[in-house]
Amino acid sequence: MGVKQLGGVYLIAVSLAVVVFFIINSFFVANDTFDVQAVWNVLDVLMVIALVIGLYLSFGDKAEERRQRAAGNSSTARYIAVNGTFYGIVVVTILFLHNWFNLLAHGPDAFSGDATYWTLWAVIDTLLPVTLAIAGVRQLRSDYWAA
Repeated sequence: MGVKQLGGVYLIAVSLAVVVFFIINSFFVANDTFDVQAVWNVLDVLMVIALVIGLYLSFGDKAEERRQRAAGNSSTARYIAVNGTFYGIVVVTILFLHNWFNLLAHGPDAFSGDATYWTLWAVIDTLLPVTLAIAGVRQLRSDYWAA
């Protein structure tokens, strides 16, 4: 298993962890014995690492696509898949970092009544697993995209 495949496995694992906890965390919010925010704090760090890996690997795919296109060995479907994955991760990274830095600077209690802030987290926690899982699967199946 190569570096791309290991990166793909990490992206998929983080995606699964985020989506599962996103779905079930509502059951724990009212529970005073379980600190939901502590779990999200750990997941946030794992997500930052996954976003960096996702950007790196998808940028590499984009560079390879550019080389293949210059050699005449590319297709429109591959071009759209590679660029869609890369720019999707870019968008999610921007949204994530904006909200995460706000959280780090002000703490979760500062946003307790701000529905827009928490809605943006819901959007991020929905888009991030999808985009990273797509990127992860593409890395695991990188031989499929070979020219």
